[in-house]
Amino acid sequence: MVWITVSPDKQTSYEIGEAPRHFDGLTVEGQGTSALYLSNIPASMDGWRIQAYFNGNGGPAYTAGAYLTVTGSSVPDE
Repeated sequence: MVWITVSPDKQTSYEIGEAPRHFDGLTVEGQGTSALYLSNIPASMDGWRIQAYFNGNGGPAYTAGAYLTVTGSSVPDE
């Protein structure tokens, strides 16, 4: 299982572990597991989607993906 992120126009994709190199501030945990955690998602990721793909017998299979909507920053209460 590999998590990827795909651009809104479907022309660009990155394995999620590579995404922080392309999106300032992004933090990723959980690559290769069933639970993926993203933190500090920048506004430039608005409209991108997160998908998983599985490679095995019968070729790769992709999930439909979950779209990211970035509406602003939030600061936890102190």
